[in-house]
Amino acid sequence: MAESNEGSTLSLAVVTPGMTGTHQIFRRELPLTTGLIRGVADGDADRAGLLAKHLRLVLDLVQVHHDAEERFIWSVLPERAPESRELVETMLRQHAGVHELERPVRDRVDGWEGSPDAASGAALADALDAFTGALVSHAEVEEGEPLPIIAEHLTPEEWGAFVGYASTAMPEDARPTVMGMLMEDMPAPAREAFLCTLPDQFAEFLRTAGAAAYAEYTATIRAA
Repeated sequence: MAESNEGSTLSLAVVTPGMTGTHQIFRRELPLTTGLIRGVADGDADRAGLLAKHLRLVLDLVQVHHDAEERFIWSVLPERAPESRELVETMLRQHAGVHELERPVRDRVDGWEGSPDAASGAALADALDAFTGALVSHAEVEEGEPLPIIAEHLTPEEWGAFVGYASTAMPEDARPTVMGMLMEDMPAPAREAFLCTLPDQFAEFLRTAGAAAYAEYTATIRAA
């Protein structure tokens, strides 16, 4: 019998943006980066280096997000909700498939960064397209049936542990950029509500100097 979650205040309204907000980063940044890679001129090592660093940041974020899910969600649900076992196995298989497709991206970005040309850029972009397709397909599945099950069977404390790990596992100097990516597509009221959940000093930084730094970062990355 599944363990009761009686008394939990965790709700779908809490779980959904926590998942879809991160997924939106992947949906936006990976196709954008693929297009930018295809546009790099032969021999432009500076531009290739900038995009390679950005791509690795997003790839690292995918890894952290999936690690957090596996540690704090998919490891818990089979006992709490035995009927979810097959679904959890599907999520884990999809994670493995996504990360199998990540390997050629990681391999190709190193070669392209060191010697950028049309052929190596096209090979990297093709590998990134395949990776992105698998990742987005997985995200769409994850945003369907699993979310209500997570809301029903995890406690707020367990959800907080998931969010806390996902928020702090990235290097400290990358966190403001990741926060900027997370908030970019949020409507202003949702963005402000999110900022109010953060420590006051960090939230104020993200509203001011952090926002300016992120705007400069995106302008540099996305320059034609």
